[in-house]
This record gives sequence, C-alpha cells and structure tokens, in this order.
Amino acid sequence: MGNVRLRKNNRNTSFVLEPHEQYKLPGGLLLESALVDIPFNFSSKVPVIVHNVSEHAVTLQSNSIVAQACAAQHVSPLASSQTRNPPSRNEPDSDNLTFNRDDSPIPEQWKERILGKLRSIPEVFALDDMSHGHTTAVKHQIKLNNEAPFKERPRPIHPSDREAVKQHLRELLDAGIIRESQSPFASPFVLVRKKNGSIRLCIDYRKLNLRTIRDAYALPNIEETFTALSGAKWFSVMDLKSGYYQVEVAEEDKPKTAFVCPLGFYEFNRMPQGVTNAPSTFQRLMEKCVGDLHLTEVLVFLDDLIVFSDTLEEHESRLMKVLTRLRDYGLKLSPEKCHFFKTSVKYLGHVVDAHGVHTDPEKISALKIWPRPSNFKELKCFLGFAGYYRRFVEGYSKIAKPWNRLTACYRPPKKRGKIYKREPPRLSYSPTQPLGEQWTHECETFRTIIEKLISAPILAFANPQLPYVLHTDACRDGLGAALYQEQEGRLRAIAYASRGLSKSEQNYPTHKLEFLALKWAVCEKFNDYLYGSSFTVLTDNNPLTYVLTTTKLDAAGHRWLAALSTYNFNIKYRAGQANKDADGLSRRPQEPPHEDEAFVKEKARIDDMKERLINMANNLDHETFSALCQRHSVSCHSEPLSVVESLAIDPSSVTEAYGEDILPSMTDADWRAAQKDDPSLALVKSPVGKRLETQPQRNKS
Repeated sequence: MGNVRLRKNNRNTSFVLEPHEQYKLPGGLLLESALVDIPFNFSSKVPVIVHNVSEHAVTLQSNSIVAQACAAQHVSPLASSQTRNPPSRNEPDSDNLTFNRDDSPIPEQWKERILGKLRSIPEVFALDDMSHGHTTAVKHQIKLNNEAPFKERPRPIHPSDREAVKQHLRELLDAGIIRESQSPFASPFVLVRKKNGSIRLCIDYRKLNLRTIRDAYALPNIEETFTALSGAKWFSVMDLKSGYYQVEVAEEDKPKTAFVCPLGFYEFNRMPQGVTNAPSTFQRLMEKCVGDLHLTEVLVFLDDLIVFSDTLEEHESRLMKVLTRLRDYGLKLSPEKCHFFKTSVKYLGHVVDAHGVHTDPEKISALKIWPRPSNFKELKCFLGFAGYYRRFVEGYSKIAKPWNRLTACYRPPKKRGKIYKREPPRLSYSPTQPLGEQWTHECETFRTIIEKLISAPILAFANPQLPYVLHTDACRDGLGAALYQEQEGRLRAIAYASRGLSKSEQNYPTHKLEFLALKWAVCEKFNDYLYGSSFTVLTDNNPLTYVLTTTKLDAAGHRWLAALSTYNFNIKYRAGQANKDADGLSRRPQEPPHEDEAFVKEKARIDDMKERLINMANNLDHETFSALCQRHSVSCHSEPLSVVESLAIDPSSVTEAYGEDILPSMTDADWRAAQKDDPSLALVKSPVGKRLETQPQRNKS
C-alpha cells in the first residue's frame, strides 16, 4: 500500500497511477498502471502494484516516491455491444490491401487498373501476420533410417519472455500451425527474436535431421533459370507469407516434429523451419502449382516467384494467371514483399533488367568500396587478400609490382623466438606510417585488381546442384566471408562480404567473434545461396569446429545455433595462412561502428544516471546503489541478455563517489611479512621451500 498526497484544490476523485517522470524505480522493478478512486482533498492509502522482473531481491526504502497520480478527466465503461469483432481471416477485406505502387514506372491509369485487378482476388494475399494459406497438394514426409524415439530436455525461458512466448504459442495453436502432442519424440525449443522485437519459433532439429533420409529432389540451377529471362522487359517479384507454414505435414510424421518447452509440449501440423528436406518439399509444391507456366512465364525458387514478359499487356495476363494458380492451391502472398510491374528487380542475389542479369552490388560491395591503403599495414592486408586469387588474374605479378616494391621499404615483423643470421637493414618506416607520396600513380592499379576480382571468370553464377564452400574469419577490425563453388575443376568465387563490429561486439572473445562471423555469413549475407543446399565452412579457428556438437554455449550462442540448425553444412579447420581471403576481408578498413538510435538513448540514460548518483551519493545505501547498477549496466546490444549477464554489475556504471579499494593499500614488504606470518600459507610454504633448496643431482653412473 502507498500513501497518496493530493493538492488542496483538487476536485477529482478518479486518478491514474503511472511511473513518475523524475523519480525512477530501482532496476528490475516495474510499476503496473492502475485506475484508483480517492476522496476529495484527502491523503489516503491506495494499492500500488510493483513487479520485480529481475532474478534478485531489490529493496525499496520507506517514503520512496514510486508513482504519480494523474487526474482522469473522463471515465466511462466500454459496453461490449459497442465492440466490433475483427474481420475473419477467412473473409479478407480487399479495401485493406495495399501494395508497393510508387516504385513502378507504369502510367498512373495502369496503376489504378492493376490495383483493381489485384483487389479482385484478395484470397491470395495475407492481411496479417497469422493469416497463412493452407495446401494439401503436397505433404511433407519425414522418413528416418532409425525410428527409435529420442527425447531432449527443454531449455529454460527467461521470466521476462514467458508472456511473449505464451502469446506466440497461443497464436500458432489458434491458426492450426501446431497442436498439443503426446509424441515419444521431443526436440528442444529455442527462443529467437526478430529485428523488430517479435518472437520467432525455432526448434533445434539437429538430432532428427541426422536420422532423416535425404530427398533427392533438386533445386533448379540458377544460371540455367536466368536464361529464361532473356529479352524480358517487365518483371514482378512475389514472396509467400511464411511459406513453410502453408504446407501440411503428413499425419503419420507429425509426432516426429514434436518440441518441448517449459510452457508445454507441442507438434507441428504444418511444415516447420529447420527440418531436412523442407526446401525440396516446398520446391516440389511450387513447381506443381505453376505447372506449365514454369520457365516460360514465371520462375519459382522456393518461396520467391518472378513473373516476366516483353509487354505490359502480356505481363498483366501472366501475372493474373499466376495469382489464380496460387489461389487455387490455397497459397498466400505477403503484400509488402511483392513488387509489381518493375523494369529492374532483385532476384536470388542478382539484379534483373532488360539488359540481362547482373551481380547484386551488395554482394560485391565489400570489394568495390575497399578504401585505398593508407599505410603499410593496410597495404599488406590487401596484398594478402588479392594474392589468394593471383592464379585467376592474368598478369597479376606485373600489376602488383609497384605494391611489392613499396612494401620492400618496411622492416618485416620479427617473429618471436626467430634468430636471424643477419639482422635486416634498419629502415625508418613503420607499419602505421602514412604512405604519402610513396603511393604513386603506378600504385593505382589497385583498382584494376578489384575490377578483375568482381568480374568473370573469377565471379561465377551459383549452381544449387553443386556444394558450396564458405570461408569465414573474424578479428577485432571486423568480419569477413567469401563464398565459392568448385566448377569445371576449379574454385570459383560467388560473392564476398565484410562488415565492422558494433561497440558491444568489440568486447566479444575471439571464439565468439568467429561464431558470430559464421552465423552472420550463413544466415544473413549468403542465405539466398546456402538455404536448402549443402556446404562446407572453412575456418582458421579450431574451436569453431566443435560448436555444432560438444560446445557449451551461452544464451546468444544457443540462438545462433538454432538459426544455423536449418542449414546443412559441416565445419573444417585450416591454417590461417591458407585463409587469406576471408582474413583480408575481415581486416579491411571499416567505417566507424554505427551507433543506432537505441544505443544513443541508452548511453544518454546511463550518463544521466551517473550524474544523479553523484549528486545523491550521500543519500543512497549499498542495496539501493547495487540495484541501480544492475539496472543501468544492461548493455545496448541487439541480442537479449542472458540471466547471468543481466545480473552482472558493469564497473563503468560505478561512480567515483562509490569507488573504494577492496583491499587496504600495502607495500611489497608488507605483503611478504603478512604471508610469512600466515599459518595457512606456512603449511604449503615449508615443503615447497625445502624442495626448492634441494638441488637435483645428475646420475653420473
């Protein structure tokens, strides 16, 4: 109960209790807003509901201000008869359909005409996140080479996430995507949050996938597929809404998809993410759906479709035929991801227009915008990267001659323990000294090498029927990755990627940075290529080779592992000297870390807290200060913190007013005297000292 003090001239009786703007609650405490009735000009007690969402006790001092009472101007009950039920998912309202029209170059009268036709078949578009299509034309089957059931323990869910998980499971149950289970199989549930903060259901199906017999149904060859687009001038790209959730799982195989979490035991009615053969099942469905239109009027690659034609009239006809097929099969599209009547579109990592198919600039931006080296260290980084591809570049040694001449001006780094017969000449140039005038116009062939690296014959089309090879690397400067395929007896580059590190990522240990590079390259940069295909990851970090099997991971690691579990790959180690391509990309000069809006706000909040603590230092006891530290030491990171991380007190949040040595200041002589008089140390010190005094005698016999 809390005491409320009202102003003398108050004439209201209804108030809303809300968090106070000035006086903040200690970390881990949340105030629940409430409507309360208080008599005129009277100080009384009212119930105040405060939740402790942390894992530790937080003390509230007596007479603390915890809330403010704001007068409610008007309170009226909302009659149930006035509430309006939302439209049924089975009866879509075409007036709510919106499409991306502004980016289409067609005339305005055509836009209105096409919009009318699209709204004439609203059944093919999803109106909300849980509006999924449903088809039984193809059912997903799970055939095992070992039918013996297995059961894995559920993984814990943070208390602050339980309500969101409950709500998400309830939505999936209502949509018929999952159902309660009594299966002898049980795979663990892993919580993953999307970029927008919403929940995504991820199941760790690694054990199930190891027993699953592979489906031989192959994905189409991208290079052969793109030849069908030759001569086309108009394009429309479409994406299905949660495509896997629209495919039924065979009844006898539903128990195999069962997953366990602290909130229940469920199994999938629809095809889940992460199971082996899901891409093959989906490709089989889509090719069956479009039938004879495939490769002649539309291309399908998993849940991505592209309709193509020479004229507007022809494009309109083809688009409506494809939409009708999707409707007949009970499939639904995501309106916000559909782009109609475009002259240039992105499709499967490439840019398609009337002039042909081009590499997506994003795939080669890591190379194309590589800054000119400014010192020896950066030049050596680029030479190591470019030298990896020297056998593909005609006349490489001639092009690189000015750079090699330039590097001769610097002393090579002396290796630890290396004994030189002759000391190298002493030169005045250091690795970080600017190149300045030493970088002549001859060195500008730097751009020539880059142009050769991002063009044929080095950069090739991907062939999904062949396995991929992914090189990854991470360092304190950033992340790097390069994707390859062995085509015609040699390794061909498909795409490059690199990025810098955020402020929080710069604090990661080396093994976690390497794991981050793997997850980033597979799940974000090269997902278009790797999903549904088999590939090998080569890394110069040996511990990373055990991450999929025996490594104990933290909360972020489990989320990354859950995201990676939907891919079919193995990890192999190779020495760093052989990993110069990814290593060079990771060490490439990067832009300063991007401080997003959330980071800036959090930093300002922490700075404000420090200032207030300094001013209030004499009025805070130990428990209150600890709670504030625990509240404000939460790092601004894209990944939710684990329980242990959220309880840690960040030393940077402790002000100088509370800074105090844990041990008294002592000199070396004081320490030696204290150790000599310590009875516990004497038990160890005596036998050790005698052993050190005894000199080992060499056997002369």
